[in-house]
Amino acid sequence: FLPVRLFGMVSGRTASRVSADERRAQAVAAGFHAFAELGITTAAVQAIADAIGVSQPYVFRLFGSRQKLVLACLDELEDRIRAVFELSVVAAPQDALAAMGAGLRALLADGVIAGFWLQAASASARADEVMAERCRVLIAHLLADGERLTGAGSEELAKAFGRGSAVVLLQALGVDLSRGSLAAIRHLLDEGRRQ
Repeated sequence: FLPVRLFGMVSGRTASRVSADERRAQAVAAGFHAFAELGITTAAVQAIADAIGVSQPYVFRLFGSRQKLVLACLDELEDRIRAVFELSVVAAPQDALAAMGAGLRALLADGVIAGFWLQAASASARADEVMAERCRVLIAHLLADGERLTGAGSEELAKAFGRGSAVVLLQALGVDLSRGSLAAIRHLLDEGRRQ
């Protein structure tokens, strides 16, 4: 289902020689894909176990619960987005907010992160206060980074994050974003007018 070679991780070692920390990192990487496709289900945990070559009970032993595995994925997601924001601003300091948006679009390009955010994070946050709080903290950190890195105020940040949310939603719906999110929205507007 999912390759063990994910997000630059290569493990040529046998199962007995891979540390628990390495297995946790592999499980998180595989978790993005599995949760994006299957939601927070037993089938997703089994897909993660299969992807990293361990048993499902071992995955639970690594994290303690399915919730803690998803929380570990959220921690990794936050780290990735924050790194993208930092690198984007360094690459294009003259238009930092636009650069951050472009970096985020690149991170979301394959649909995995958007699927994870909608299928796992957002869906579970509706019924799980621990997940909801972690998602709120993640967004608060990203907003604070946006303010710190760009000097943008709350109105500018709200617009930028609104565009980012639209990209996540359009991506999850399989809308063609190859020409950018504005072009995709214009296309959808045209379709809506015709119907």
